[in-house]
Amino acid sequence: MKHTIVSWMLTLGISSGAALCATSANALEDGFKISGLAMHQETSRDIYLGAIQFNEMVPKPDDLVLAPGPKIMEYRVVARRTSVRSLLGGMLLQAELATGESPSANVMEFANAIMSNVKGSLYTGDSLEIFLTEDDATVARLNGTELSTVQDGTVADYFLMGWVGSNGPTTNFRTDILAQDVDMGLMAKYNDTEASDDRIAAVAAWFGDQSEMVAVTEAPVESASSLEPPKPNPGAMAATTAAASTATITAAEAAPEPEIDLAGSADILDVAGESAASEDNSEAEEPVQLASIGSPAPIAEEPDPLADLSVVEYSQRLAVFNNMLFRKVNSKVRYPKSAIRRNLQGELELDLTLSESGDLIEVAVVSSSGHRMLDEAAQKAAERAFDELELDGVDPVAAAEYSDGAERLIIPVPVKFVLSD
Repeated sequence: MKHTIVSWMLTLGISSGAALCATSANALEDGFKISGLAMHQETSRDIYLGAIQFNEMVPKPDDLVLAPGPKIMEYRVVARRTSVRSLLGGMLLQAELATGESPSANVMEFANAIMSNVKGSLYTGDSLEIFLTEDDATVARLNGTELSTVQDGTVADYFLMGWVGSNGPTTNFRTDILAQDVDMGLMAKYNDTEASDDRIAAVAAWFGDQSEMVAVTEAPVESASSLEPPKPNPGAMAATTAAASTATITAAEAAPEPEIDLAGSADILDVAGESAASEDNSEAEEPVQLASIGSPAPIAEEPDPLADLSVVEYSQRLAVFNNMLFRKVNSKVRYPKSAIRRNLQGELELDLTLSESGDLIEVAVVSSSGHRMLDEAAQKAAERAFDELELDGVDPVAAAEYSDGAERLIIPVPVKFVLSD
């Protein structure tokens, strides 16, 4: 008898410039070819395609890290949206796990420059490159626009270890990136995922006025100390780098998942306080005597809950929130019996729209499985999950990551229907 599996994967990370590069964004550097390609996933969501590029005249080296420049690491975004803070946090976390070493001052300043110069989120097709030049400089570019430069080749190698080190990436990613031959399916996905001309121009326009360029040594978005990851926490590291978890679902219903202890996760799910409203006394209806005016009481500003959070801690907390939510939804999936009889399988992605207090507003299918009954089963699972799940507010990290600017959160949740013997 066949049964179903719904699976998810969780992976949790000088000078700066903003000059346009001569090469066209999203196109391979002249004389380069892709020698390694792998898909990076977080909680079963495809986030980016990682590509290693070397000079096409040089055979693929046995040791990618020891190979001299020029070489390029490309993060080509395939998710509909992700933040540069989440992406960088994952990059740094993987590199620290792979090397066993915290990032150097140059790595932190390099990452800060990227953070400072990226405006807004990253979208499907965006190409973030870390380029080790022939003269041993490390350069970061987004869609062809230079974001950061440091005259230190070990910075590029530190990030590369997050891809090829035995303890950094997931097994599947490392296997694919080091494979002798590039997977043709991934290559097709890579070629089909490009930033539009408008998006490339928009990124370039960020620095049309060079006075807008942020230099790390003048005004970093975060201090070096704020970017420095916390000392390795074995429990947190294990949670953020788990390769995969599976839950078996019978033909009639899903097998119960372990209950999420929300009380034990209060530090993750605390309610973000509302900002104090300022009174506008600019227009008085009637004149008042000066003697009657006292010193106004100072209005306390609500502290930013993310102000002192490093990018690595940001990624870890986001992963905890995602894992809790995705597991809860997947645990409520019921594989339709008619779909089992017809051997229907598929993957889909839901958008869960939540209020800032954590109430479910809407569930929408944004990427269909190709089968209506599977899509509807996933929607019903999300609704059942929120019948039981009561969030006393949403982690400020999740609010920052998924806010739509209208006091709502739109959270993508993947669901996979797979029949196995």
